[in-house]
Amino acid sequence: MRTTPAVWARHRNGFGQNSRVIYNEVVLPVLPRARWLRVWSVQLTDGALPSRTAVRTQLHSLLAEKAAQHAGVDRAGVEVERDKNGRPVMTGLPAGYACSLSYGAPGPVIALGFGVRVGVDGESLDSGIGWHSMAKKFFGTGEVDALARCADEATERELFYRFWTRKEALAKASGHGVYNCGSRPPLSEAARGAAPQASWVEGWSGQSGHWVTDLTLPGYAVGSVAWV
Repeated sequence: MRTTPAVWARHRNGFGQNSRVIYNEVVLPVLPRARWLRVWSVQLTDGALPSRTAVRTQLHSLLAEKAAQHAGVDRAGVEVERDKNGRPVMTGLPAGYACSLSYGAPGPVIALGFGVRVGVDGESLDSGIGWHSMAKKFFGTGEVDALARCADEATERELFYRFWTRKEALAKASGHGVYNCGSRPPLSEAARGAAPQASWVEGWSGQSGHWVTDLTLPGYAVGSVAWV
């Protein structure tokens, strides 16, 4: 399968004293079983990277603004908070809204959905983690075999990160994380392809099945979004 090209809509806003933030909205293809779903990548420019807390505050503000616009409610009453496990939850909205954040790519990635549970993840291809050992610990047999069939290490590294972001997005959408799921969620054969477009992944450990698709992110990065 080929990746549907992303289209970027740019929105500039002030951020901190020495930097600006650009929200890049990924225009997704029509997605099965997704009533309404949007994804943004975020690029920080013109200055030093602000603190993670400052970044989180800005991302929460963007999510609250977009959700209020979609729901037709007053932005002042909408908040994005964190539950006891650190997952983002939205208040002040009609039932059915969900969001997800990732800080792993060169810039953060955020997702907002209505009528779906959603998870998103983005990773830099040169993040420097020990990806060989990570694959052995968290990947299933089919995924490890797919990595072994790669022609060279650069291809294998990219496929590892594509697998990782798909698994992390699926785990977030299910309400868990990869570190709590062992080698699960297992990727279906379709979702182990070079670039799946809206692939279905069966449920695992009592979880329902989910959809997952890749994201095209700016810079040397890959990402995925999952929903159900």
